[in-house]
Amino acid sequence: SAQNAGSKPVSGKIAGSKPTPRVRVVEVPAEESTLRGVAPELLAECSKRLGADRYTDAESLVAATQRNRFGVEIWRPLLWALLIVMISEVLWQQLGVIRSANRFAPPHSRTAA
Repeated sequence: SAQNAGSKPVSGKIAGSKPTPRVRVVEVPAEESTLRGVAPELLAECSKRLGADRYTDAESLVAATQRNRFGVEIWRPLLWALLIVMISEVLWQQLGVIRSANRFAPPHSRTAA
């Protein structure tokens, strides 16, 4: 297909047609898929260098995850505080404010003429 200088390449799509999905294939050597054990001393050295935690079972991993996440969320108390402030503002406006917002306006007279 011909291309002008500075223009986008022509994709060969027909107007109104559905785009065809692209498929990408990667060939990985079979020996990379073979799982092998690691020497315990090498694994200990690597985890020591990286400062990583090692877990031997799923329960200890779940317990560590819950322990590390405890106390992180503060959005719920902030949301409750915002809700209380909004409700109190509405009540304050409806029930508590009697005087005018204009400081220079004469005070309201409560006696009828």
